[in-house]
Amino acid sequence: MSVLVNDLLDLSMIIGSGRFHIYPRWFFLGDIISTVEEDCSHMFPDPEVRFRVELPEELEKLKMRSDPVRIRQVLVNLVDNASKYTIRGYVDLIVMRDGDRLILEVRDTGIGIAPENIERVFEPFFQESSGTDRKSTGTGI
Repeated sequence: MSVLVNDLLDLSMIIGSGRFHIYPRWFFLGDIISTVEEDCSHMFPDPEVRFRVELPEELEKLKMRSDPVRIRQVLVNLVDNASKYTIRGYVDLIVMRDGDRLILEVRDTGIGIAPENIERVFEPFFQESSGTDRKSTGTGI
């Protein structure tokens, strides 16, 4: 519930001021990924859906400067959304390095987004409605 409240507060700040605050600090990548894994594990009570985190050992102790609260918020929201639209199969949080870039990716076997709606996914409160295979409703945040 507190995640939803924080998301709504963030959204109201963006709508009200057009600004979104980032508070960068140093942290270890493995710490934030572990927190996300713990936060999300309860989203998968159905044995038909497997949740897995792929974090290469060499990236666990990667020290980085960013906003860990925002990274956690985005990843938890992506995993939560994937859990709602995945009836069977998997939801994976994958961390990988591509040269000097870090890639954080959520892959799933969910219903996906209709091609005509891909450009709309960042509209506030937009929800995909092309499929009926979803476990719950959401706010579209």
